[in-house]
Amino acid sequence: MPRGGTRKGAGRPSTWASGCSFKDTKLIRVPNAIFDQVLELAHRLDKGEEIKGEEIDLDTKSIKEENQGLKHKLVKCNLEMEKLRAINQEAQQLSLNYDSFPILPDEKDLHQMRDKALATLKVGLQSSIYKKSRKVVDIFIKYLTKSLFD
Repeated sequence: MPRGGTRKGAGRPSTWASGCSFKDTKLIRVPNAIFDQVLELAHRLDKGEEIKGEEIDLDTKSIKEENQGLKHKLVKCNLEMEKLRAINQEAQQLSLNYDSFPILPDEKDLHQMRDKALATLKVGLQSSIYKKSRKVVDIFIKYLTKSLFD
């Protein structure tokens, strides 16, 4: 009783009408949008069906529309980037030295202002409203000090 190796007739039969094996086929890459249509066309050709004169309408319109949409978005992004670069250059030209002309109070003063504002709330220090309000203001102060003072 033989073991291992290839056996004649073993494996899944070919799905091609001509019965061609894996060795007799070639791998191609096609867009996902038209894959099913191309495969159906290939099987019809393999069966020997007449395709001449028949109009083959591969659905590539959706891919073209999607590509046009992406190109449009890319152009808009590039325009926005150019605007941001111009604003950044203008800001650098107009940049002020914080030490010589403070625009905002320093972090210590901001925390004192926070405490005064939170003191006006008619809730206790342990209430969730007070805690959430303080957290929001702290995040704002952290953002301001990080982006403007660094």
